[in-house]
Amino acid sequence: MGSRVVFDKRTLRKKHGAAFAAAIRDHYAAGTFLDEVAQGLGGDPSPTANDEPVQVFARKRPIFQDEADAGEFDVAAASPHGLLVHACRMRADLRTPFLATYYSPLFAFDEAASNAQVVERIGLGQLLEAAAAGGDSALCCFGQTGSGKSYTMAAVLDEASRLLFGPRGLLARRGLLLRVSAYEVCGAAAHDLLSGRAKLRIREDKAGRIVLDAAARGAGDAGALRALLVEASRARRTAATARNPGSSRSHAFYDLQLLPITTTPGATRGGGGGNSESSGSSRGSSGGGRGGSLLLVDLAGSERAADSADHDMERQLQSAEINSGLATLKECFRQRNVASRLPPDAPPVHVPYRESTLSRLMKRVLEPSGGGSSSGGGGGGGGLRQPRVVVIATVSPCASAKWSPGEVRRWVCEAGGGRFQAAAAALPPSVDGKAFTRFPEVRFKQLFGSDGAAAKRGHALYELFREEVRAHSAQRLGQAQAQAGRDVGPQADSGAAGRRRQSGGSWA
Repeated sequence: MGSRVVFDKRTLRKKHGAAFAAAIRDHYAAGTFLDEVAQGLGGDPSPTANDEPVQVFARKRPIFQDEADAGEFDVAAASPHGLLVHACRMRADLRTPFLATYYSPLFAFDEAASNAQVVERIGLGQLLEAAAAGGDSALCCFGQTGSGKSYTMAAVLDEASRLLFGPRGLLARRGLLLRVSAYEVCGAAAHDLLSGRAKLRIREDKAGRIVLDAAARGAGDAGALRALLVEASRARRTAATARNPGSSRSHAFYDLQLLPITTTPGATRGGGGGNSESSGSSRGSSGGGRGGSLLLVDLAGSERAADSADHDMERQLQSAEINSGLATLKECFRQRNVASRLPPDAPPVHVPYRESTLSRLMKRVLEPSGGGSSSGGGGGGGGLRQPRVVVIATVSPCASAKWSPGEVRRWVCEAGGGRFQAAAAALPPSVDGKAFTRFPEVRFKQLFGSDGAAAKRGHALYELFREEVRAHSAQRLGQAQAQAGRDVGPQADSGAAGRRRQSGGSWA
């Protein structure tokens, strides 16, 4: 009696990749669903409700050339009329492939959209104007590891710097100065990214404001702001994952506080726009004459359970905390929009911001009143009365993993001129590229046994694989640098939802 060979779903997607890709092409050739949606909308973009406090956009990244060379294919279509995703699945017999297609009614940027088009459409300028008027807003980048979150956030930070500074910049026009705090959240802990990763204490004052004693530094020009952001970015906790060798494993907060020059607490700012510094309490209790803020949040990449199955215990706990915090934040966003649709006399909706550290630190933009840290009572002025949150959900177009279990074994057998072939036989049959990338060094050593010689060989293989990961990361970075300055926007045909463009892009 023959034995049945069971393949994991990623291997099956690759095995039947040609059939899936052909089915997707046929789907678009027959007339895309997104075109029908566009006709139904009369050509108007985006079913996204502009009057809701939390607005969600999607941004699809391109397929990289090395992904295309490895047999990856595009399973997503993005347009101003929505996002279409084709799930490549197998029927119960594990022999018959089929497509399950899902539609999300939101404004989605395709892979040809430039950074300038993204920041203009999401209303970054309006968010900064609201902060200048004394309101609190937030912009979050949200998505799976390797989908382009940090790339998009870097573009947002660059554009914010351009809008704030210069003779016609927002700060000069409104008579304001800028203070910057930067901190990260790892599970329940918060660390100051501008003070040597000092651990921060999170507390709530009597007025309900969330207080975080993070350092707040002044930035007198665009160069000073960029220097602070680079310093914070270097201090941020990252770890290699199979999808992205430089994956961010913490939630990063960049808190831009726009304050009146004459009432900045603790400021020692001299003339000439120098770079002043002050420390102490950050947003949430800035004393009298408080201004507004824009909270930029680069969220850690979410991970599926299967992707973290071979983490060590610390990494598994970290991934669980990340996913739990993201789930809580999504529920807060959902309830915040539900609350905005209710009549004034309806019972209040509970926004569960207390259920995670991540959502606690965003309380000021999650509660209708700003959680006690929005523009205070009285004071007049026509600023933003309710907080606004913009979410950019970044999307990877790839259908499957990069390395199958067979490809992992092939690499092990060929690494170091064939010196490590014995380790290939010790690998569990289900270990693919995702799992192998997350092996700690001790797992590599265990592949060779338990004696001293085995430990040395395991260490050598571990270092070779780390070098492979670094080379892959450098290749991606080289693609980004080659495209720098060519932030190409959509061409004349970019409105056709069914068209595709495979590109190395500038997505590091």
